[in-house]
Amino acid sequence: MLSAAPFLSIYGQHTVTQLNDALAARFTAADEIKDIARYGCSGGVSGFIYNNEIADFFNEYEDDIENEIAGLGYDIKDLVDTETNSVMGLINKMVWLVVEDYCQCLIHEMEEAYDNDISENAREALIASV
Repeated sequence: MLSAAPFLSIYGQHTVTQLNDALAARFTAADEIKDIARYGCSGGVSGFIYNNEIADFFNEYEDDIENEIAGLGYDIKDLVDTETNSVMGLINKMVWLVVEDYCQCLIHEMEEAYDNDISENAREALIASV
């Protein structure tokens, strides 16, 4: 089961925030989460396509987004490149980074739960065979 627990990235524990709650409420379908974790948001993710949607999301969770990005080891200037030529482009990149990281963390959580379940089932089968 997917949870709204603090999400983990390779950079460490993220804190429980309103952003985390919003992402947990929005992303509940395993297939969509897998697609975002694998391919990113650039292919189109409902609610994160149009500039007004992304700007609204960013404005509501700006502090949490900036904290998550810092927690990932990035500075805002790290996200600026030759393709990012506007403030909206930067906001888009920031929101997508947080969404993609969140989905990757959920996949990691699902894989760990699966591995633990397999290990537990194998242990129970071994005990039952003795």
